[in-house]
Amino acid sequence: MLFIILYILIFSIVIYMIFNLLKVFVFSKVHINKWIVLAVSLLIVIPSFFIQTRNLLLVILQSSVAAILLLWFYDMLISELREKRKKKNEIKIRPKAKPNRAKNNSSNINNSSKNKRK
Repeated sequence: MLFIILYILIFSIVIYMIFNLLKVFVFSKVHINKWIVLAVSLLIVIPSFFIQTRNLLLVILQSSVAAILLLWFYDMLISELREKRKKKNEIKIRPKAKPNRAKNNSSNINNSSKNKRK
């Protein structure tokens, strides 16, 4: 029992470390739809329920690829939600329209130049 818990813990830590490395060097450069990533991860996970294999290496590889893809999907989903929240909270300050400013500025310039000549 302890061996299984230790195996799951080490497997999770290794997968998360690999995901963070891939996130920095690969996933940041690849722009793909998040739903495609979810579909591929589900296509990897679902057959494992129906096809039983005793090959431990194949099971580990399949589980790790599916976990990395699911983590990538989750990361894209969270980053999209953060961007939406940031845009929502952004306050746009617009200057108030002053239609008479051009008229007043040109007349003020003429008046000030006359005052300087006097």
